[in-house]
Amino acid sequence: MSPEHLNNQSVFSDNAEDVLEKQLRWLYGNVIYTHKTHGKNADNLQCFLKHLKFWQVVLSAITVSGFASILFELNQIGLIIGGVVSVVLLCINLYMNGTSIAEAAQRHRNTAAEIWKIREKLYSLIIDLRIGSKSIETTQKSRDLISDELYSIYKNAPDTNAKSYRMARKAIKKEEEASFTKLELDTILPSPDNNVQS
Repeated sequence: MSPEHLNNQSVFSDNAEDVLEKQLRWLYGNVIYTHKTHGKNADNLQCFLKHLKFWQVVLSAITVSGFASILFELNQIGLIIGGVVSVVLLCINLYMNGTSIAEAAQRHRNTAAEIWKIREKLYSLIIDLRIGSKSIETTQKSRDLISDELYSIYKNAPDTNAKSYRMARKAIKKEEEASFTKLELDTILPSPDNNVQS
């Protein structure tokens, strides 16, 4: 863990709990970005697949109409358009047969789901450390186990791309997709200040 990850403060100027919490918070931040990036990657692949299927239908219709013009001897242009479109359609079909876009999208979704579980574990660990319900040693052991879990997930995870990362960054920083406002939480959950009357 390098000093720049600890807000440029020396680790030796803080007590053990603060140092450990800073590391956990840094790890938590990385996990949030990774989780969101895999989610966006899955969305992008699903959208790409949807567009490919749309163009398959459109190009198939154009191809059929092109060949229909040949049968009825309407014009030579229909033959040319039908031939060109047939080649494009063939390329799309070959591409879709050679790659499983839906499967790739599902792998990203599965990875995001696994990382979400890690994210929640880290959040709970930070809370436990802050309220003092776990010792430093216990927290360190939990952190090490979580790091091992993360390594296993990352090792088998599909690669993401720069576009998905940019979308994830925008979603987290500008659109605040990874957080709730107090008003939103109050709407979803009953306030702890309100006593439920039987």
